[in-house]
Amino acid sequence: MARTALYAGSFDPVTNGHLDVVRHAVRLAEKLVIAVGVNPGKAPLFSADERLSMLKDICAPLAREAKCELDYVTFSGLVVEAARKAGATLLIRGLRDSTDFNYEMQMAGMNEAMAPGIQSVFLPAWLATFAPRENPPTAAPTTGQARGEYLTRAVSHCGECHNPRTMTMATDNSRFLAGAAKGKGPEGSAVPNITPDRETGLGSWTEEQIADYLETGNKPDGDVAGGLMAEVIQGSSAGYKDLTKADRLAIANYLKSIPPIKNKID
Repeated sequence: MARTALYAGSFDPVTNGHLDVVRHAVRLAEKLVIAVGVNPGKAPLFSADERLSMLKDICAPLAREAKCELDYVTFSGLVVEAARKAGATLLIRGLRDSTDFNYEMQMAGMNEAMAPGIQSVFLPAWLATFAPRENPPTAAPTTGQARGEYLTRAVSHCGECHNPRTMTMATDNSRFLAGAAKGKGPEGSAVPNITPDRETGLGSWTEEQIADYLETGNKPDGDVAGGLMAEVIQGSSAGYKDLTKADRLAIANYLKSIPPIKNKID
């Protein structure tokens, strides 16, 4: 019988810490159920459907690499009840610090009393420890460069793929979006430098060309996007191609505004 784990949270928005927990969790079970909490008494930054869509697009490559089946549900009651309904025997909980640990130990004791067959598993959110946390605005910017930064950082988490990695494999945020060498990117692939450096990044691309690439996957030199980037453009339920042109141009404008970093990726 396949081992099923459940990872629950609000995911509003999805953070680097969440992704790191998923990266570990998909290696512990044959099936991982990601449960998005819905609280009728709170006004979320993103709707439940938007959070599910983001999770599906972002987590799919991690699960595919680990050969783990992924499922997505929403819930509004107790996490342990959601785990029981999903048939999970493992309840994944992410830990950022000792405060989280103390709280989660108490919750684990109560969950075990209610559902003895479900075991709590604590996973450290290493990216939350080694990298600065994203602090999304209380309301999503709607236009301009601020909108582009919001979509790049808080929604798409582009740094997860395009940032170089440190010796601990955490993202090197001091070289934001400067690319990752072969063996250091997702699934061991090389990831291009998308800073505005003219020699090694996107410095020679116009904002219109960047926006067109995010819609079609077509590069100015006639080449096309491949691998994970092609999947991100297409998306499983929605991708970059489904963004409005204004949003794609906002991303392009933001990418052209960040510091250029010379980092040749072969």
